Amino acid sequence: MVIRPEEWEDFPEEIEGSSRFRKAGRKKPKSLSLANKQDRRKKEKEKRAENFAEARKEIKDHLVRFIHSIPKGERRERQVADYIEWVEKSLEESIPFLDEEGVSIEEKGKIGGLTVEARHLPTMIKVVAGQDWQNRTSLDQRKKQARSELYIGVGKHFSFWEKMKKNSSGKLDVTETVDGILKEVERERLWQGKAA
Repeated sequence: MVIRPEEWEDFPEEIEGSSRFRKAGRKKPKSLSLANKQDRRKKEKEKRAENFAEARKEIKDHLVRFIHSIPKGERRERQVADYIEWVEKSLEESIPFLDEEGVSIEEKGKIGGLTVEARHLPTMIKVVAGQDWQNRTSLDQRKKQARSELYIGVGKHFSFWEKMKKNSSGKLDVTETVDGILKEVERERLWQGKAA
């Protein structure tokens, strides 16, 4: 027994092979030729490489500021290890890993003109709640605002790592990536020092 879709009123019209599908004016999707498929794959690969390079540049810019703020030595190595651990943990969870121990909130300035500085310790991202918030908000509100702005900054930084992971050609090795960027930055600094 052969079931003919046109004989059944309640038969789904979306079935591509049915005459109802063709009668409704819908066309079967065209299959792509081999050349079109290869061209599309090439464009996708180029776009992934471009996205990867953009994300890597943003991370490199952050790491340049990051390492210039810490003198060479054991402290810098420990900070880089903490940063790598944070990135790996965040990528594993697919959200930026934030805990109270990793955030430092400090009040700075005079009693009448306090500013609030919030810093994410693993990434060294810092936000200062300064003059624009002082006259309108209490100290507690400035702390909340600084924390909120800090989380936005950390989330933005994490998004570059997600973009790199998504667009990498294989498994992203965070340690290898960070070490490679840091070596590249050191080479550039040496070259600029010799050129000056």
